[in-house]
Amino acid sequence: MCPLVAVLPRERGEFMLARLSQIATQAKAPLAGEHCKANFYVVVTREPEVAGYIGLVGLAEINLDAPDPPQGLSSFDQAFLAAIYRADQSSVRQESAMKRIMLEGIAAQHTAPTP
Repeated sequence: MCPLVAVLPRERGEFMLARLSQIATQAKAPLAGEHCKANFYVVVTREPEVAGYIGLVGLAEINLDAPDPPQGLSSFDQAFLAAIYRADQSSVRQESAMKRIMLEGIAAQHTAPTP
């Protein structure tokens, strides 16, 4: 793992890198050397939607260099992010709650009257 922290003052970024390294070591995740090619990006923002989108793009491995890259979040993406933020993460029924929230969100987007 080779973390890169962006959008933070140097001192805070270094603190975050040190903490990430500590957590990775405790989890027995392999850490790359100091001058490695980043493969774990940390972007700090006050906007949860931006953080969610970055996570979604990172996990989905979307090819942003494709001939016709996505121009934003699809209705499925928006429903998925809403489900992540609204579902009770401590509940054993989290998965079914996320499915319900997603279905409601997608249905609302596709049945909403257009102006």
